[in-house]
Formats: sequence, structure tokens, C-alpha cells
Amino acid sequence: MGIAPDGVAYPFPTYVHLDHAGAAGALADARPNATVLVPEDGAPYATDPERLDAPFESAKRAIAEVAEAYGEPDPVPAERCETLADGDVIDLGDRRLEAVDAPGHAPHQHALLAEDGTLFAGAPPARGRATAVSDQARSGLRSGGGGRHRRAPARPRPGRRAVRALRCPRGVRRRRRRRLEPAVAVGVQSGNSGRRAGRPPLPAD
Repeated sequence: MGIAPDGVAYPFPTYVHLDHAGAAGALADARPNATVLVPEDGAPYATDPERLDAPFESAKRAIAEVAEAYGEPDPVPAERCETLADGDVIDLGDRRLEAVDAPGHAPHQHALLAEDGTLFAGAPPARGRATAVSDQARSGLRSGGGGRHRRAPARPRPGRRAVRALRCPRGVRRRRRRRLEPAVAVGVQSGNSGRRAGRPPLPAD
């Protein structure tokens, strides 16, 4: 990519799971001048050793060999970490990147949107359906949302299988359509792989 290791200024794990952020602490140690950017709601799981340990133990139970291969993650020093909220802008001098709230594989998942419409997403944003449910959403899922709570599990938990038939909250879908669909339409370039052009439009509210 033409960037020397010492030129890495802002490592950005798009969400704090073992496979995306497990090396963030080690990278911070190896690059003492870098500032690790973390989604606001995921920051405690990157900087707090006790909270960082819980997801690792969970990963060991679910995917033991894979988790052991990754190894136990080191926390990112709090003073080396900068949190990003939806709409925050990273000014890199010759370009600007906007943090976009893109809940999908994780409730706190973020993407970065460049001024030319290029979207950098560690995992594709959820398109029309929620795949993760935050603690704060549980009561809302049961009590409102135009009847959506009737299709939610009795005790929803974060994760892929938590909600299968539950539609994404209307406001999230609307914001995603307005800000992300132009990038999807021309083929999204992501941290993992490009997304093909011509994807169908997001579902109407």
C-alpha cells in the first residue's frame, strides 16, 4: 500500500470482537505514536482488561481452536484510545473520513465513509434486518416497535441468532439508506472485500 509501518497513525477496529480487535493492544504497543480509534460503545471492551477477558472466554467456548490461535488479547491503553460516535469526522489532511453507525454483526459496529462515497467496512452493514441486539434495546423490543416485539425471542441476546425475523429499527434503516446506499450502488470497497455493484435497494419503511 506504500505506507511504512511507522506511518500507521489510526488503527480502526470496526467492532470489538476477537477477530477484528484482538490485536489492537499489540498494535498499539508496536506503534507508540498511533492512536487507536474505537466505536464509542465498544471502547470499554478494548481498554478494560476485565471486560476484554469476558469476550475472549466466550470465544473460547464457541470457537475454541480459533480463539486459542488468536491468543488472549491485550488491552489498548486508555490514553492511546480515541472513541468515535456516529457523525464524527477524522481529518487526515488530504482526506476526511466520517464515522457511520452501522449496527450489524455487532451492535456497536461502525464503518468509515470517505468524501468520494467509498465505504470502509470491516463487515458489511446489515441490510434491512438486525443481526445483533444491544442490552438497551431488549425492553424496547418487547414493548413497542409496531408489533415487532411479537417476533422477538422471549430473552433476546446479542449475536447472530438473537433476532431472525425482526426488522431493523426504522430510523437506522433510513439513515443507512441515505448515507450508505450510494456507496453500495457503485460497489463498496471494504477492509475485507469489495462489494459488487447493482445491489437491490434497501427495503422501504
